[in-house]
Amino acid sequence: MAETDEVCMIELRSFEAEELVNRLRGWGFIPKEGDYKCPQCECPLALQQQGRADGYLWVCNFVSIRKQKKQKCDKTVSFRTGTFFANSKLAIPQILGFIDLWVEKAHLALISKLAKMSLQSAVYWASFCREVLLDKYLMHPEMLGGPDSVVEIDESQFGRRKYHRGHRVEGQRVFGGYERGTGRVFMEVADNGSTDTLLPIIKKWIRPGTTIISDYWKEYNCLEREGYVQLKINHSINFVDLAKGSMSFSGRTKDQLPGNLARYMFSKSCAERRVNKTEEFYRIAALMYDPTKPDTQRDPEEVSDEYVDKIDN
Repeated sequence: MAETDEVCMIELRSFEAEELVNRLRGWGFIPKEGDYKCPQCECPLALQQQGRADGYLWVCNFVSIRKQKKQKCDKTVSFRTGTFFANSKLAIPQILGFIDLWVEKAHLALISKLAKMSLQSAVYWASFCREVLLDKYLMHPEMLGGPDSVVEIDESQFGRRKYHRGHRVEGQRVFGGYERGTGRVFMEVADNGSTDTLLPIIKKWIRPGTTIISDYWKEYNCLEREGYVQLKINHSINFVDLAKGSMSFSGRTKDQLPGNLARYMFSKSCAERRVNKTEEFYRIAALMYDPTKPDTQRDPEEVSDEYVDKIDN
């Protein structure tokens, strides 16, 4: 979005209900008029002002004629139903403000103070936001690489979580890649970290001729035989790309959780594409929680507690 569309938490708090709705619609959080169908009669819902917490409610105004009598549907749907904000009692500006600070890696204790929410709420929302990014990259992977392209690959293992979007993943891991220059990302769940498992994923999402930056794990030793240029690094130390003079994988370890890996790739992608991280996260959250497509969503109650004790960021 243009710079004039960028907002900070202080500005969000001052939005009137109508202005906030317009902003949410612009970011994609709520549908445009005519796109949201009534779950009862499948006619378009209309957004109407109501004296409720968010100030609005979806209402079906369809009128049918049965036995020469007019019958109004009158089905109502909560403003938040099916959106990124569903199941939360926090004010929407609070949640948007949380994201504004979280994407900049502010400490959760500071965020909870500035956003006027409990630390417990901040921890939950940090976990949820990581899950949103992880879901996005797993469900919308992109093809990467080609000659003269550089792709960084990494992996991490699921922790105590037993299910991810209805699939048992305990003991499995997430494998992913990020392309320099374009900011494109792919992620995929892998049963294990063996060459037989990871190589087909690499060949599926990374084009031959790509320079792949990986660590020294022996599972990656076959890359050059498969038509890739391999550049090995040690994740436990800082790595300097002499060609670009930039740092990569600074102090990173293999025991990070998938959500943290997704967050890392999100930050790298935004920096590479020079897009505002807050606005980009809004766009992703709106994509993943589109009330017009409820079947594609994951129940927020499935958010794992594996991050609960990690309140640093």
